Amino acid sequence: MRVDFPSTSTEFIRQAAAHAVRRSTDGRALWVVGLVAVAAAYAPVIILAPTSAPWGNIPWLLAPFLAVVGWGSAVRRTDQRARLAAWAFASAAAAGLATQVVWAFEMHVLAPPQVPVAAYLFLVPYILLSAGAWLALGSRRGAWGAGLAGDALLVLLAGAVVVLRLVVEPVLGSSDSGFAEIALIAALQTLGLVPLSLACLLVLRRSSAFAPTSSSALLAATMALAGGGMLSLAGLDPQPFTLADPFDYLWVLGWLLLAFSGFVARTAPATAPGILRDRLAYEGLRRMIVPVAALFLAVVVVDVALRPEIRPETVVAVALLGVMLALRTARAVALTDREDERVRQLAYTRALVEVTHSLAEATDLDATLTVICDSARRVLGAGGVGIELITEDGLTLETRATVGLPDDIHGLRFPISESFTGWVVQHGEPRAALDPSADPHVNRQSLWFLGRSTLAAAPIRFRGETTGALYACIRSEPFDPEELALLGAMAEQAAMAIERARLLDQVTVLSVTDPLTGLANRRCLQEGLEREFAAARRGRELVAVIFDLDNFKAYNDTFGHLAGDEALQAFAGVLQAETRAMNLVARYGGDEFVALLSETSAEGARAFIERVRGGFHRDVTALGRGAVEISAGVAIFDPAMKEPEDLIRAADEDMYRQKPRVRV
Repeated sequence: MRVDFPSTSTEFIRQAAAHAVRRSTDGRALWVVGLVAVAAAYAPVIILAPTSAPWGNIPWLLAPFLAVVGWGSAVRRTDQRARLAAWAFASAAAAGLATQVVWAFEMHVLAPPQVPVAAYLFLVPYILLSAGAWLALGSRRGAWGAGLAGDALLVLLAGAVVVLRLVVEPVLGSSDSGFAEIALIAALQTLGLVPLSLACLLVLRRSSAFAPTSSSALLAATMALAGGGMLSLAGLDPQPFTLADPFDYLWVLGWLLLAFSGFVARTAPATAPGILRDRLAYEGLRRMIVPVAALFLAVVVVDVALRPEIRPETVVAVALLGVMLALRTARAVALTDREDERVRQLAYTRALVEVTHSLAEATDLDATLTVICDSARRVLGAGGVGIELITEDGLTLETRATVGLPDDIHGLRFPISESFTGWVVQHGEPRAALDPSADPHVNRQSLWFLGRSTLAAAPIRFRGETTGALYACIRSEPFDPEELALLGAMAEQAAMAIERARLLDQVTVLSVTDPLTGLANRRCLQEGLEREFAAARRGRELVAVIFDLDNFKAYNDTFGHLAGDEALQAFAGVLQAETRAMNLVARYGGDEFVALLSETSAEGARAFIERVRGGFHRDVTALGRGAVEISAGVAIFDPAMKEPEDLIRAADEDMYRQKPRVRV
């Protein structure tokens, strides 16, 4: 390994200096360098002061120095959007440190004037703190707006009232106060309010570039700094321009809080959970602005009543605070109304979504109508809701579903031209009535259940065609335009759901119905046979009858397929007419039909066959093409039968045994 040593002493010194500079870039080395610089700056004060009093000012030097260190380290931890604000806070702490050094030099080395020169330098930290808070507050897009400006003015005006009442008025009332002293006090307190108000907004708004802990500590720091000066200058401090008395420890506290704010400073969270958590905290504090401002104004009024001596400047500030509070209250009310409307719209949207989900589970038309009525009743807070659909003749509306209304009105029909819902159907728009008894469009026959409560209805329209109306009633409050719009939206959903239910019913009917005769098809027969066979095993009587059109092929070949279809339809019509509703008749195939007769004996089945024969002979002869003969077989359930098909097989065998003998 080869080691190159410097050839000259000059080169050695250069390399050593470069190494020292590189080492000094370490953060801890910078702290040490800064502390040494502060000690060097303060050394003349200690050396030249005639007493040991300068040693008592050390806390007022260490506190701002720690603030410089804290925010200096924050510069490296924060991102670009917060870095300028961190630099401003570090500069404010450095300016405060320099001011403390100058102040101590004036107090202990020089003969200070009535108002020390260093007192004017205290304006600089306030300006830099204001700049830092401004940068932190406005670093996000959309941070500044009408609401933010109103909050800032409220804080500033409240602070101005306090300053005028507690500081400026007592100083102006003192005979030994000069213009320079009064001007300085006013400037200090005014500038002290600016970073305080901006720091308040960092906590009260969601636009801070820093995390909540740092923003809250910054607010506490500005409160301590402004409060220390205010208490000292309000007459509580007999020597406001003398350092190291008890009131001045508030300055130490302020700088220490600023240091803590810098040490914990980090960029505000950009993750969704962090943003949501901060947003909830900020909104909770934000709601306190108007109540706190109103309470403060009440305290000011009480103070003025107890101490009537008040200067015009204070009166103007109080008046402006009242005006600003009124404007901010008006905006808060508007925001509350807007929030209520948003919550209401969200509730309506959620209700429509719930209706959609509920309708998706409805399997038939009646269930769909009931779901719509129940949902509309819950959302609108109505005592009763109903749906009326246009009948086939197109002249009347029939009540098809109700919730919360008497059962007697189900199935009632009202002429479209003489009813409230009929007006809605004819005009195609929602309508509301405060008192149904006074509305000329309300049918008098419906007043017995409507009473004098409010009424609203909306048309049910699908693809430009009105099919009915959805109405809500029995409610004490009138329906507002938003609720009418919601009722209309629910009616639109009802229209789509009704159409879907009808299509499902049609599909269901087609899946179990023979398209030519309208009777149940073989699939439906199989399901019914299994159901009735299981009931027969439990003791219920069951008879199966099978029919066959004997000479149907010859009839079909002679007169054509259309004539054959007419004969099949005629037989199906007679079979359906002669069968009880509780029984099942189906087209078994081709020209064969099956009837399942429950609670029927063999004699009853034979009587049923004769009625069918007679009716079919009459109807097929009326077609004018001649008669069609039929055969029939009967099978009674026998517990020995193992499968449902055994019953049909037995009836089929009986029919073929009867064919040669039983003819019409």
